[in-house]
Parts: sequence; C-alpha cells; structure tokens
Amino acid sequence: MRREFFKNIIFVTTTLIIAVLSVILPGVILDYLNRQEVSDLRDVPAEYYAGPSESVILNSSRQLSDLENLHLVTGIWESEVTTVNPSSCRLTDVDARTLASMRMSNLYNKEIYPVDLSSDVNQWYAWDATAYRAIDTTFRTYAANFWRITFYKYDHTEKHTIIMTETGAIVYAHAEMSEGGKLDSFLPNTDRIGYLLLIDRESRKYLTEILGDQTHYTLVEGTKRLIDKDMSDEDLKEFDVNAASHYTPISEDFTPDSGVMIYDDDDSVNFNVYIQKDDKNYTVIVEP
Repeated sequence: MRREFFKNIIFVTTTLIIAVLSVILPGVILDYLNRQEVSDLRDVPAEYYAGPSESVILNSSRQLSDLENLHLVTGIWESEVTTVNPSSCRLTDVDARTLASMRMSNLYNKEIYPVDLSSDVNQWYAWDATAYRAIDTTFRTYAANFWRITFYKYDHTEKHTIIMTETGAIVYAHAEMSEGGKLDSFLPNTDRIGYLLLIDRESRKYLTEILGDQTHYTLVEGTKRLIDKDMSDEDLKEFDVNAASHYTPISEDFTPDSGVMIYDDDDSVNFNVYIQKDDKNYTVIVEP
C-alpha cells in the first residue's frame, strides 16, 4: 500500500514537472535565442547593400557644373572609371561625335590641333565612340560621363582619338599619321592651350539645343580667363603617367616634350597640359 502511495506521488510530481517545463521552457529558450541574435554583431553580406539607383545617380549628376564633371573625370574628385551603356548618357554617340568635331575644329583654328575634324571635312572620316563613366568612390552617387571618339581617315593614313567630357572639355587628343607632312611644320600655340577646357560659343549653343540649360557652365570661352605658363624641365618631370591612365589610353613610356600650366585667378582651375610630338604623332593630355 505504501509502495503504491509513493508511486502515485512520483507520478504526480513528474507530471507536474513536465507540465511546468512544457509551459516555461519554450519561453526561456526563445528569450535566450533572441538575446543571442541581438547581442551577436555580424557583417552583412555585400549583396544586401543596395547602391544608389540609376535614377538617383542621373538626378544627382545633373546638378554638377562643367568644372565638377572635369574634376570627376580627371580624378581630382576621387573616382572609378568604367564603360557605360550610352543609354545612361546625356549625349548619344552621334551627339558626342558632332560635339567632338566642333570642338576640334575650334582647336584647329586656334592652332592647338594639327587637323580640322569639322563636319565640313569629316565626311572623309569613319568614326566610332565609346562611353565611359567616372563615379565618385565615396558615395557612388555623383557621376560624370565622358566619351572616347576615334576618327579614321578613309585611306587609313590618319587616326585621331579624342577624350571629351559631356560638357565639351577635351582632356586628351592624339593624332596618328602613317605619312609625314602635316606634323612637320605644326607647332602648337601654347599661349592658347587653355581652350582645351574652355567651350566655344558654337559648341555650347549645340549642347544647349540638346540638353537645355541643365548644366552650370563656368568654363566658357570669352567669360572665363585662364592663365597659361610654360613648364620648366623640372615641372615636366612631375608628369604622372598613372594619373593620366585613369581616363586616357596613354602608354607607360609616354614622355612629354613640353608642358603648360593652366589656372585662373581664384585657383578653381589648376591643370597641367603635357604635349608630345614627332613627325607622325601628336599628343596633348590634360592632367590635374
């Protein structure tokens, strides 16, 4: 009888313990797991980070001035350069080619470039254009698109490669001639070298017709004064091929023959222009 009594007590006690644990234990376990998840800090996988959308980048970039575009392309404002779909650009490839030919015609008239690539002449040239984007590496929100336009003469005796921002600044121009002649007597007018960055009125008018008055222009011929100063031999040694290769197809063995510093009175513009010329090649590069 006593044995049966103890059995019943053990049975009832065990049942009560199981019942209590079944009610309390799940809550205790959930609370423990919740505390672990809250207190345990882990790195979020990169795929969970959503960068700015294309529309955000385009809207932010429209607020940039022509000088800020130039700073992004040349790396003064730290940037990363990649190719970009032309549909993400403000200009079409035809627009870019037309603008480049207008700008280079202006530079030819100012004795900065040896060949006229204007629309009156370039029916003799085939061409292609590739779009690039320089996007800031800090916020990845501001971007400046620029174009590499190449003109090929019909008889393959000339090739001209131009790197141009979408606001018309020329940061690289290279003439390659398979035959001597045009370059023999050509000497660039370094007193006018700042016009590489100053957009002429006809080119600006063309851009306004395409884009409207969306861009704040500070580098305009006739309204912006740039100072040109020839470099010394010591200044030429400061040429940084790695900086130029950020946005140009320059080769590692490029060595400039001469150079010009271009700047303005308030120091908002401060660039170096490097020039190399032989009997079949002519190169001009703008570098910060």
